[in-house]
Amino acid sequence: TYFDFTDTLSDSTPVSDDPTLKIKVTDGSLESAYQPMVVFRPAGSRQHTYRIHTADIAQYAPVMHGQPGAKLQFLNDDGTRTTDEILEYINNADGKEVGIPINNEEDQEIKY
Repeated sequence: TYFDFTDTLSDSTPVSDDPTLKIKVTDGSLESAYQPMVVFRPAGSRQHTYRIHTADIAQYAPVMHGQPGAKLQFLNDDGTRTTDEILEYINNADGKEVGIPINNEEDQEIKY
């Protein structure tokens, strides 16, 4: 489920591109909900950037889907890129799941 709450902010300009921005679920009926992911789309652009804060990585859903062509950012709480090793899990030719390190020095494009 996707929720766009940009219009509910009194002034979204200063926070819209803030890489430290996180969303927290506080509704008691949703206590078991996963950590929502922040999706950033610059004004006039059609490209989305999914921002994942690594300090909260265990609170995100174990499987996430994104739009092909969108970008992924793995960030520290202060909005800088993490230096932690990030792995992309794929099935190799034998059908075995393997973790492949990704380069986090630049945004990662969702390919499929």
